[in-house]
Amino acid sequence: MATTARRGVSVKRQDVEAGDAAGHVVRDQVEELARAGARQMLLAALDEEVNAYLQRDRYQRQAVFRGYRNGTTPRRLTLGRGTVPLDVPRVRDTPAEQTPFESKILRKYQRRSDTIDETFMRLFIEGLATRDFEPACWIADGALGLWAAVNEQSPHSAQQRCANHKTMNVIDKLPKAEQLEATTRVRAIWQAESESAARKLAAALIADFRRAGYERAADCLADDLDRCLTFYQFPEPHWSHLRTSNVIESPFAGVRLRTNAAKRFKKTRSGVYLVHQVLLRLSQTWRRLKAAHLCGQVPLPVSKTKSGRKTNAG
Repeated sequence: MATTARRGVSVKRQDVEAGDAAGHVVRDQVEELARAGARQMLLAALDEEVNAYLQRDRYQRQAVFRGYRNGTTPRRLTLGRGTVPLDVPRVRDTPAEQTPFESKILRKYQRRSDTIDETFMRLFIEGLATRDFEPACWIADGALGLWAAVNEQSPHSAQQRCANHKTMNVIDKLPKAEQLEATTRVRAIWQAESESAARKLAAALIADFRRAGYERAADCLADDLDRCLTFYQFPEPHWSHLRTSNVIESPFAGVRLRTNAAKRFKKTRSGVYLVHQVLLRLSQTWRRLKAAHLCGQVPLPVSKTKSGRKTNAG
């Protein structure tokens, strides 16, 4: 009877999960359709804007010359529903006495909609800069000064030690002959299917280190282990994003590669421009957040307002 009941619960759970997955697929399709529709409307509006400027349709001749169409230039525009790629039309050979073509719909260098910019500004003014908003989770290496600042500025946020930094710190305290096997076992801790399983693997490895006389490696692994396993508090699809600080480390490795090659910059602006362009190029290969629809299930830090009332800080 107990087995049957468990199977029934399992089947129901599978049905619910299947329903959630199907709903997620539908939502994704709606989002894609919304972005595609916005892109088509923008392209049509931009094309009509060029027609109005040239006072003629495509391939139509006009008695008064006002310029030629000159292909398109690629641009990405961030809207409320995501980022859409656009082919923005260009105009060349306009008469000297005529004002050059400049789109009123999509301004020069514009990369976000006005609504997005207004939202960012409102969030900033309403408290983002003054820490009225607290992140759901901080991810960093073991720098004590950084965690002291986090405890001061965001005392209610979850804290995750970078598993990659922790792994390297542990391995660094072992003889080279032991490092390969130890690396596999340490990484298995962060890849465990649950927090309890991860703790069992960690306890076994710490005990093995102590039996072998590698006290420094054992102490390093045991130190701050709770903070290394914080990611288990969040939805499982997000674990791979939360285990390490690679989301920051990886892009800045590319930045350091270029700035080290340049060695020095005559002006601060030149250095900032190079860093911006390198990050812009690297961002084209960044992965999207897995299961973004589960962000609503992320536990937000709870703090108290000045009146003493508890609120979600995020």
